[in-house]
Amino acid sequence: MNWLEVRVDTTPEALDAVCELLLSAGAGGVDIRDAGEFRRFLDASRPDWDYVEESLLRDMAEGPTRVTAYLADGPAGRDCLAAIRDALERLRRLAEDPGFGLDPGTLALDVARRDGEDWEIAWKRHFTPFPVGKRLFVLPAWLPEPPGLDRTVFRLEPGALFGTGLHATTRLCLEEIETRLQPGMRVLDLGCGTGILSVVALQLGAGSAVAADRDPAAGDIARDNALRNGVPLDRYRVLAGDLLDETAGNLLQQMADPPADLVLANIVADVLIPLVPRIPGLLAPGGVFVLSGILVSRVGEMAAALHQAGFAILSRRDEEDWTCLACRPADKGGLPDDAHHREKTEIPIS
Repeated sequence: MNWLEVRVDTTPEALDAVCELLLSAGAGGVDIRDAGEFRRFLDASRPDWDYVEESLLRDMAEGPTRVTAYLADGPAGRDCLAAIRDALERLRRLAEDPGFGLDPGTLALDVARRDGEDWEIAWKRHFTPFPVGKRLFVLPAWLPEPPGLDRTVFRLEPGALFGTGLHATTRLCLEEIETRLQPGMRVLDLGCGTGILSVVALQLGAGSAVAADRDPAAGDIARDNALRNGVPLDRYRVLAGDLLDETAGNLLQQMADPPADLVLANIVADVLIPLVPRIPGLLAPGGVFVLSGILVSRVGEMAAALHQAGFAILSRRDEEDWTCLACRPADKGGLPDDAHHREKTEIPIS
């Protein structure tokens, strides 16, 4: 089925009126873009957003307030579109009265035809396989394995809520796992999302893994990705909870029994910094903490938090604007300079 994408530009104060107008005309649902609401969302959820694409900021935070509806491109949809046009014209006339009390803005109407591709899966065309490090290959779950591939394959189905693993921070973490993982290690994956880091660690020889994410939906997605890659669930647990919450003690206790040889966290600096003091209690003697999601511009701030918590930084990897650090508590075997793990491409922390 083909679709008509109907967009109406308005003002924040007239959003409810325009939404009701479209729904009353027969639209099955509406999508709202409110620049003010977007800015308030960013402010309220600042710990989750260390970096926002400039194009998204321009489009959302500076763009018009807009209501979008999707109509079937057929007789019923065209009748609905005609009703929307008539209703918008009536609203314009009403707004000309100084006593109306509501500024609906331009009410500019734009209509575009969209083809019948299922939009919920259209993004899959842009998710392509990619190698990581020397041993890994991330493959979309719906594609066949390339013939003659001599790498460990991780089949990924991101689900509706999480990314594809293409981000530089994920690749940096995977490379660090490949370098540091030893057979039989116990792994913790904090902010696991799809579970890509912990499941790959199990594929590469970890003995067991526990993953945690504050979004309960992550559990099912991570477990599905584990099973998809031949990892039995008796070696893999996924917990739901926020490690920064005041009531996180029970969750931390579950994750620290027994302590881990490798703790992974690909989050953002504003979450990692308050999380750092809790990490030593999760690590076994000699255990390593690998963290990413850190903008290069915030490495100094992150390094200061790690040193304050008693960590020695072992190595650093950079890609694009992002950094991945590996570190170890000094009182659990950490050294200021771990030559065995130091990468040739490491950039000094300074």
